Amino acid sequence: MSIKAGFGADKIIGGSNQIKDAFVQIGINHIDSDGFEEFMELYSQLMESVMGELSEESGKDPEAAKKDMKKRFATMGLQMAGAYEKLLKQGLELQISDLKATLPQGRIEGNIALGLNKDMTMVQFVPLALQPALALDIFSLKSDFILPIELVGENPKLLQPVFPGMQTGLFVEEGDDMIHHAETRNEKLFLNGREVRLQ
Repeated sequence: MSIKAGFGADKIIGGSNQIKDAFVQIGINHIDSDGFEEFMELYSQLMESVMGELSEESGKDPEAAKKDMKKRFATMGLQMAGAYEKLLKQGLELQISDLKATLPQGRIEGNIALGLNKDMTMVQFVPLALQPALALDIFSLKSDFILPIELVGENPKLLQPVFPGMQTGLFVEEGDDMIHHAETRNEKLFLNGREVRLQ
């Protein structure tokens, strides 16, 4: 099962900036249908319970009710953990595609897709904090972005490596644009055509 939604605007005006012809499509692809059904069923049950309890206590002090609501939603998040895991199946992919916008400084374009290479549990993500190289076994990635240099300037954080394994910055200059391309191949990560050595 896949879910996609597109959002667009002919013109967005904010202060002195103007964005024209903006569009982006957001999608979740290859969702496990059984897992999604269980997730939605549990979510509906928990939301009905929480909202019912909150409406009964709506006469409470507003600040106390606000704190109580935060606590209840945090508890609900923990109760949903098992349902989240049922969605973490091989092939699941988060996608932002056809990102386009025209600014006074130039055109922005981009796409990104992040997928799971295998079934996962929440606990299996924990070692990534200490061993980022494990991500190459878990995730597949493909991303492309073009930004006008005038929009960001020669930002060293974007143009220079931010950790030792990188051979380029997140972006490289190409004419009047800054270009980003990243992809995983054969359990290796390539950024702007150069291998990133994760440690």
